[in-house]
Amino acid sequence: MNYLEHFGLRTTPFSLTPDTEFLFEDLEFLMTAKTVLAALEEGEGIIKVTGDIGTGKTLLGRYLLGILEKRYAVAYLLNPLLSVRDLNQVLAAEFGILAEPGMGFQVLLNRMLEKLMLMGSRGMKALILVDEAQSVPDSTLEALRLMTNLETEKEKVVQVVLLGQLELDERLEKPEVRALKQRIATSCHLRPMDIDRLRSYLRHRMQAVGCGERELFTPEAIEALFRGSRGSPRLVLLKIFP
Repeated sequence: MNYLEHFGLRTTPFSLTPDTEFLFEDLEFLMTAKTVLAALEEGEGIIKVTGDIGTGKTLLGRYLLGILEKRYAVAYLLNPLLSVRDLNQVLAAEFGILAEPGMGFQVLLNRMLEKLMLMGSRGMKALILVDEAQSVPDSTLEALRLMTNLETEKEKVVQVVLLGQLELDERLEKPEVRALKQRIATSCHLRPMDIDRLRSYLRHRMQAVGCGERELFTPEAIEALFRGSRGSPRLVLLKIFP
């Protein structure tokens, strides 16, 4: 008998894959999401969310995608190592522009920009979610900034949310991306969990897979997990299932 059968769980509660089924909507997470959503509603061009490894940035991106995909044309970039050419090809595909055989880069870019402006004139905005933004090349960050220049008489057509590790703040101090930094009106930070949040987090994950109200983690186990993980949700899961 494995541990799932022993405890009557329908699946593992300890998968490292970001999964909205296990979304822990505590106050910290919801306040960050609310801040980002409010900034988008206000029409801000670029919004930044930072957090240490494993604090929930990717899960936040998927949460925002689920909320916004009916109101925005959303492109979610999971691969940060894109050249400017690659970026525009990916975005064109995400926004429904088909690259014809032999189509030049500039023609594709112009078609995409024309479509985005047409969408904007009809009240549909585009949102670009960028995961692992600390690894995006400088030239690609600058291309993203330039896309936020697209606007109708009333509002911006393209908005960008950067989700990155703490190194993103260091990157933004570079002269090459200073113009992008100046466009960021809203910055959020996902903090590691304290021990009370960790206790609630573990309870939430266990209940999500059928544990009910049983407390399977002793206070001593929770204390040990907190010390070993420094409050990082991903490190907590690694400590349970290394």
